[in-house]
Amino acid sequence: MKPNVNTLDEMRQAHGVMSNSTFPMLQLKVSYDGIAGEDPNVQLTGTTLMVEPTGGTGSKVLATITQSRVDGDGDALADVTYEFYGAAAADEDLGACLSIKDIVDQINDNGPDGMIARIAHAPQDASLNSDDFVALSATAIPANGTWYDCLYRDVENYKHSSDLVFWMRLGIPDLSDRGRIRLGGISGSCTGVASGVITLYRDEPGEDEEQILAPTTLVEAETNYLNLDTDKSWSVRGPLILEVKASDLTAADYRIRYQTGEW
Repeated sequence: MKPNVNTLDEMRQAHGVMSNSTFPMLQLKVSYDGIAGEDPNVQLTGTTLMVEPTGGTGSKVLATITQSRVDGDGDALADVTYEFYGAAAADEDLGACLSIKDIVDQINDNGPDGMIARIAHAPQDASLNSDDFVALSATAIPANGTWYDCLYRDVENYKHSSDLVFWMRLGIPDLSDRGRIRLGGISGSCTGVASGVITLYRDEPGEDEEQILAPTTLVEAETNYLNLDTDKSWSVRGPLILEVKASDLTAADYRIRYQTGEW
């Protein structure tokens, strides 16, 4: 990592608070324009997502995506349904998913027409073999070209490697961007620090994890875990995952200071 040498934007701040309604694990995007292999006599009219925390095999999470269709005369056709469920091993033919990467791969490889998926605020190995997710009744996914946030964890119960966990992903300009970032600081506070650590690492699906900030003992009080002068900021490549975990973690409030620009 080399010091900053050229002009950069002002320092920005990514801020995250641990809760059941922030930092989804998955993002979906739907568009009905120009679908490859599309039957001209069949038109998609809507896509919904339902999440049932215990609806899948072995009472693990089940995500059901349903697409409604009409024929060339505008008459309704049978809905097409795709089911993806948490499991101890991935199986694309069955929709079984061990990790968040599995469901993303299955949606992108052989999933609903006009839909793409990507990992949001979770590392690629985050488990779906769990029932600790927030329920979602059948909800329409807008086909407007924007990313739809979904698959929220029940943060009071969801565990990663036996610990409760807070995750925040950072990429520039969006969550999946691989561009370079100048890292200036990491700070925050939490409640619950038993066997707790904080770390920052690069997490690009399909690549090995690259550690940026080594696991550091977690402190409940507001703490600067990394605090660099602008001319000493680290040059790193996204996307990044900030991970805060402890066996008794119940609250987390963290910030990443960073810059973008040319250097």
